[in-house]
Amino acid sequence: MKEYFDSINKHNLIICITISYLIPILIVCYLYNNSPNISYIISKNKIKYIILFFMIVFGIFVILYEKKNNDYFSLSIILVLLFSIYGSILTYYKSNIHNFFASISFIAVFIFMLFNTYKYNNTFLYILFTIQLLLSILQIIVIPSLYSNNYLFFHIEFLYILIFAIFYFYLYYIRNKKFI
Repeated sequence: MKEYFDSINKHNLIICITISYLIPILIVCYLYNNSPNISYIISKNKIKYIILFFMIVFGIFVILYEKKNNDYFSLSIILVLLFSIYGSILTYYKSNIHNFFASISFIAVFIFMLFNTYKYNNTFLYILFTIQLLLSILQIIVIPSLYSNNYLFFHIEFLYILIFAIFYFYLYYIRNKKFI
């Protein structure tokens, strides 16, 4: 098994990560119809298990990729993020438990970005982290007062996920630029 793991290269893993991440994103985009938030879409029973399946596949590839980077702090944060995503998917979107898992997800993303921004001291990562911080402030302070504006809340959540994806793929580039 170790030989097989060693033979998988990071470039193939990032392709698998991309595909397995895009499928749930495309499903959510397709099903968006002035939904109050992403969790509302995912909580539909038929969709929930399809998205959970692809997120588990995504998680396996991300764990393998992070393990290959030998960055166990990032791997630990990713594990917290993955379990909180799974918890968010499996719980009713208006429940306190769902809110707990969703909060842990956002905090894990924030910590992952903060850690890697400082670790790699890169201007673009810093810009993405700053944008994410501003989105977080909007989501925590401003958006609750505008919760009736489903369009705004959904799109802030979507931007948060998109910026994290851009951050992660740019981080991949930084970690591997000597190999490209």
